[in-house]
Amino acid sequence: FIFAAPPLVVLCAGVGSRLGLGPKCLVDVNGATVFERLMTHCARRRRRVVVVVGYEAERVAAHARRACAAAGVEAPAIVENPDFRETNTSKSLLAALQEVPALRHCGLILAD
Repeated sequence: FIFAAPPLVVLCAGVGSRLGLGPKCLVDVNGATVFERLMTHCARRRRRVVVVVGYEAERVAAHARRACAAAGVEAPAIVENPDFRETNTSKSLLAALQEVPALRHCGLILAD
């Protein structure tokens, strides 16, 4: 994948066990999922999107594609973290970096 501007990376590989509602990106918040809300923001800035999936990968990827299309955002690049059950956010970020070399020039802040 090559992008003119750094893309938005959305890490969606986790099980969401602490929240207990499944993948957090699919949680509905007042009529829109967390991911849909992100894409509304992303569409205003015309950013490309990279989505790292793991748990319920097909469902999350399909939702990401639909949400991007609905928001007028280009189809997302989908990257899989097959080790999502044994690893953490860092492994998902590494998977994105391996697939999208342009991300090596971006900053990252984890405020988790």
